[in-house]
Amino acid sequence: MLECKWSSGRAALQAQLDDRVAAIPDAVARVGVLYPDRLRNEAEIGDALRQSDDLEWYLHSSRADIYADPTVRSGGLDALADQLRLLPLEIEGFDRVIAAAAAVNYALDQSAQALSKHARTARRVAEIIATTDKERDRAAARRIGCLVLFNALSFQDRLAAVNSQVETIGEIIAESRGGGG
Repeated sequence: MLECKWSSGRAALQAQLDDRVAAIPDAVARVGVLYPDRLRNEAEIGDALRQSDDLEWYLHSSRADIYADPTVRSGGLDALADQLRLLPLEIEGFDRVIAAAAAVNYALDQSAQALSKHARTARRVAEIIATTDKERDRAAARRIGCLVLFNALSFQDRLAAVNSQVETIGEIIAESRGGGG
């Protein structure tokens, strides 16, 4: 979650971020961004913002943990974007990211193996590969297919967790089997 204010609104930004922790305690991160006050009078704020190299930002909190003395960083939009890309490593730690990647890799291997043992599905995947991109490495294609499916299921699961109007995977499966939901 990204919250932005003019530099003169630092206290208001802090209060807004504190409120967000109470309102959305499960948010992975809340980042405060301060725009230089000198940009207020720019006719083309977007252009001025892109050229600015004196933005300030800081990681306010992660989940329900508020950081008492966060490191304030400064730079342009590119530096802010780089920081946001690296934020999961900063929050979760490098070892947890590697462990998660290994778990996903293992799950992909297991899924691709199971897929190759299901004759009808494996044949259909082979037909699709043959007609679409002439892929020769069917094992890699199965892994990619499983990764796409894993991503879709994870996204559905996350959406259902934050929006009660979105069905969970279990509810969808129950409906498809005629069990309602």
